[in-house]
Amino acid sequence: MAVSAKKRKPISAHRQLTRPKGEAYLQGVADQALAKLKKRATVRVFCAKDKDMRLMANRYLHKDKPVVDVLAFPEPRSFPQPDAPKGRRLLGEVYVNWDAFRRDTAHLRFLTVHGVLHLLGYEHEAERDTIRMQNLEKRLCQHIALPE
Repeated sequence: MAVSAKKRKPISAHRQLTRPKGEAYLQGVADQALAKLKKRATVRVFCAKDKDMRLMANRYLHKDKPVVDVLAFPEPRSFPQPDAPKGRRLLGEVYVNWDAFRRDTAHLRFLTVHGVLHLLGYEHEAERDTIRMQNLEKRLCQHIALPE
């Protein structure tokens, strides 16, 4: 028998966030990750619906996946950035699949850090790069608190 969504407990031990609070928390995660890496930059973080994530992956990356967890779109260096905080370069936008992961704040934190690292140029095509990126993600996530 399936458990109704109302009776299902959140995966995370921490309380479930609403979407606006989730975006604010994840923006803070991105800011903290960049600060830990001593980067004078910023990103924009958005919580997107599952169908929108699949649509963006298909339209912009030509990937057709059943679940898309995170997308990172870099901002062109030559693009004007009048709304970027003074002295900080806007790296781009990170979209996190809110529908799929809203009950797991630890995984949302990880996905945000993952997206930020992609905007900084990290990739995971080769095994060596994957290990390097995973180690950095783990280290950064250990220093960023989950919401209480």
